[in-house]
Amino acid sequence: MHDQALLPDPAGGFDDPAELDAFLDAVRRGAIASADKTALQAPFRSGIQIEDYQLDPVVRALSMPRTNLLIADDVGLGKTVEAGLVMQELMLRHRARTMIIVCRRASPCSSLGVR
Repeated sequence: MHDQALLPDPAGGFDDPAELDAFLDAVRRGAIASADKTALQAPFRSGIQIEDYQLDPVVRALSMPRTNLLIADDVGLGKTVEAGLVMQELMLRHRARTMIIVCRRASPCSSLGVR
């Protein structure tokens, strides 16, 4: 026998439409559709301001059957951000569990937690 559950009583009021919209937006962003290769999730989860050109390595990495990527931009263009976006997108899509980052000794890899 299954327990019966009652629906909420509408006499108590409904949720605010803005709260419902925020909830549905969170559910949509939380659902990764790996079949849709055009919908990137990492930029929305990064919490930083991203430039358009920093998404190019992410798109390139997703188009590869096996991702082997060398990011070599000019100084200050955000290679660390690009590498983080690529790693996050691949992990969200369950396409990578282990990654290796190779940097020079005097590079900002420490911001990624790499020594």
